[in-house]
Amino acid sequence: MGKVTSGITFLAVLPMENLSGDPKQEFFADGMTDELITMIAKSTPLRVLSKSCDELKGARKPVQDIARSLDVDAVVESSVIRD
Repeated sequence: MGKVTSGITFLAVLPMENLSGDPKQEFFADGMTDELITMIAKSTPLRVLSKSCDELKGARKPVQDIARSLDVDAVVESSVIRD
Protein backbone atom coordinates (compact mmCIF):
# COMPACT_ATOMS: atom_id res chain seq x y z
CA MET A 1 0.00 0.00 0.00
CA GLY A 2 1.12 3.53 -0.70
CA LYS A 3 1.61 6.55 1.48
CA VAL A 4 -1.48 7.82 3.27
CA THR A 5 -2.62 11.22 2.04
CA SER A 6 -2.57 13.92 4.70
CA GLY A 7 -5.99 14.65 6.16
CA ILE A 8 -7.39 11.17 5.65
CA THR A 9 -7.56 9.19 8.86
CA PHE A 10 -10.89 7.38 8.62
CA LEU A 11 -12.26 5.74 5.50
CA ALA A 12 -15.12 3.54 4.43
CA VAL A 13 -14.72 0.57 2.11
CA LEU A 14 -17.89 0.02 0.13
CA PRO A 15 -18.84 -3.51 -0.99
CA MET A 16 -17.22 -4.42 -4.30
CA GLU A 17 -19.57 -4.44 -7.23
CA ASN A 18 -19.84 -7.82 -8.96
CA LEU A 19 -19.42 -7.11 -12.67
CA SER A 20 -19.56 -10.73 -13.78
CA GLY A 21 -23.32 -10.69 -14.31
CA ASP A 22 -23.50 -13.96 -12.37
CA PRO A 23 -25.30 -13.62 -9.01
CA LYS A 24 -23.49 -16.75 -7.84
CA GLN A 25 -20.28 -14.69 -7.83
CA GLU A 26 -21.50 -12.33 -5.11
CA PHE A 27 -19.61 -14.45 -2.56
CA PHE A 28 -16.40 -13.74 -4.50
CA ALA A 29 -17.05 -9.98 -4.51
CA ASP A 30 -17.83 -10.07 -0.78
CA GLY A 31 -14.65 -12.04 -0.07
CA MET A 32 -12.54 -9.62 -2.08
CA THR A 33 -14.09 -6.70 -0.18
CA ASP A 34 -13.17 -8.33 3.13
CA GLU A 35 -9.63 -8.93 1.89
CA LEU A 36 -9.25 -5.31 0.79
CA ILE A 37 -10.44 -4.10 4.18
CA THR A 38 -7.95 -6.38 5.92
CA MET A 39 -5.05 -5.27 3.72
CA ILE A 40 -5.77 -1.57 4.27
CA ALA A 41 -6.20 -2.01 8.02
CA LYS A 42 -2.97 -4.03 8.38
CA SER A 43 -0.72 -1.95 6.17
CA THR A 44 -1.75 1.65 6.88
CA PRO A 45 -2.46 3.76 9.94
CA LEU A 46 -5.98 4.41 8.66
CA ARG A 47 -9.10 3.51 10.61
CA VAL A 48 -11.44 1.54 8.37
CA LEU A 49 -15.23 1.52 8.60
CA SER A 50 -16.48 -1.53 6.79
CA LYS A 51 -19.30 -3.74 7.97
CA SER A 52 -21.76 -0.91 8.43
CA CYS A 53 -21.30 -0.21 4.71
CA ASP A 54 -23.00 -3.48 3.71
CA GLU A 55 -26.35 -1.71 3.52
CA LEU A 56 -24.90 0.45 0.73
CA LYS A 57 -24.31 -2.51 -1.58
CA GLY A 58 -25.71 -1.57 -4.96
CA ALA A 59 -26.69 1.92 -3.81
CA ARG A 60 -26.22 4.61 -6.41
CA LYS A 61 -25.43 7.65 -4.28
CA PRO A 62 -22.79 10.33 -4.82
CA VAL A 63 -19.58 9.44 -2.96
CA GLN A 64 -19.61 12.81 -1.19
CA ASP A 65 -23.06 12.03 0.24
CA ILE A 66 -21.91 8.59 1.40
CA ALA A 67 -18.81 10.02 3.07
CA ARG A 68 -20.88 12.68 4.81
CA SER A 69 -23.53 10.23 6.03
CA LEU A 70 -20.89 7.82 7.37
CA ASP A 71 -18.77 10.65 8.79
CA VAL A 72 -15.55 9.45 7.13
CA ASP A 73 -12.74 11.32 5.37
CA ALA A 74 -12.67 9.11 2.27
CA VAL A 75 -14.57 6.32 0.53
CA VAL A 76 -13.11 3.40 -1.43
CA GLU A 77 -15.26 2.19 -4.31
CA SER A 78 -14.27 -0.87 -6.31
CA SER A 79 -15.51 -3.62 -8.56
CA VAL A 80 -14.46 -7.13 -9.44
CA ILE A 81 -15.12 -9.54 -12.27
CA ARG A 82 -14.45 -13.23 -12.19
CA ASP A 83 -14.45 -14.99 -15.49
